[in-house]
Amino acid sequence: MENAKEYMWQAMTNAEKKAVELWQQAIALIWLGRCGLCHSQGVAGHHIFGRRFKEAKFCVMNGIYVCLSCHEWADKNDKALLAVLEIKYPALYLWHIEHEAEFNTQVKWHTTSYYKEKVDELRQVIADLT
Repeated sequence: MENAKEYMWQAMTNAEKKAVELWQQAIALIWLGRCGLCHSQGVAGHHIFGRRFKEAKFCVMNGIYVCLSCHEWADKNDKALLAVLEIKYPALYLWHIEHEAEFNTQVKWHTTSYYKEKVDELRQVIADLT
């Protein structure tokens, strides 16, 4: 899987990479650097709606900060992750249930201007959090 992630990263435009980096930074700030599942030190944001939900990729409500072992678990257990969210974070779970149809679209790609817009939005989120 690391090879696939590395390939995807290499294929991204600079604007898309910047948006990904800012999304990760925002998720870390929201979760105070702690894993939302086991509360240990987190290492990365995990998309609750996966890659097929392209419109949710940069939405901060679509992220949970996780440690490495919880990230590996979450990558393999989408439905179980939602069950954990339902118990631990019911408001976040309900947001996902309410927005699933909205984000379940088949977008092939976005333009550079789309990613630049997302970069601006994420910078504002980070500014609001700090």
